[in-house]
Amino acid sequence: MTTSAKSTGASVTQRLLDAIVTRDFDAMSAVLAPDVRMRALLPHSIVETDTAAAAVDTFREWFGAHKSYEAVTAVQHTIGAREFLSYNLHVRPDWAPDQWHTVEQSGYCRIADDRVTRLDLVCTGYFPADRGDDGVQLDV
Repeated sequence: MTTSAKSTGASVTQRLLDAIVTRDFDAMSAVLAPDVRMRALLPHSIVETDTAAAAVDTFREWFGAHKSYEAVTAVQHTIGAREFLSYNLHVRPDWAPDQWHTVEQSGYCRIADDRVTRLDLVCTGYFPADRGDDGVQLDV
């Protein structure tokens, strides 16, 4: 069976998305090319990395220490030679552990040799979320 570049790109992007929404930093490292270039436009800064280790460290810094972390939505699809991904998370940040916040990131990636070689993201920042519950797990 032959796998098309499109389906391979989609499956690689889905593996990255799964790693992000589950905070599986080892899986994230495995799906990123060693020389992956990541750029992220944040509300108050721009982050740029040029290695898988630096990209994973950045995700760990963003999401690793949160007391609670749940995926609300996770979306990926192919647009031409690019892969789109987006995820919306509810988190209890380490800097506000008693308050749920919503954060969303969206972007595009390029795939080569079954690895992400480029990742460009835009982030909403963190906003207080009125969930109306005490942390019921949400389905992805």
